[in-house]
Amino acid sequence: MTDSYQIEGEIWIDDNNKIDNVTTYVRIEDTSRADAPSRMIAQNILRNVKFRSEGDKKVLQFHISTPLSKDDKTYTINVHVDINGNGKIDQGDYINMESYPVPLQRSRQKIVVKVKQIR
Repeated sequence: MTDSYQIEGEIWIDDNNKIDNVTTYVRIEDTSRADAPSRMIAQNILRNVKFRSEGDKKVLQFHISTPLSKDDKTYTINVHVDINGNGKIDQGDYINMESYPVPLQRSRQKIVVKVKQIR
């Protein structure tokens, strides 16, 4: 059975770097099989965005819609903040270092994804 999901959230960066005019990739991946690479299910590309300052962190809101199957699947959200705009994960970019499972409730979902800079 496949259902449509609306996922809203925020990307948090905990450093003092200025983060603007960047491309941010928000992806939903099927990570059900430990013995196989993940498979991208949906992607939202946010171009030329600026993270806003909120206290000691930088924040960017996102949303993504995706059809997901509940049949024993595991889905995760992955974020890549592309500083130089080349589409590749490079030193200086930001990615999530933790796993963020997609909640499979039928209502609109909110999630916070923390990303760290690749050094």
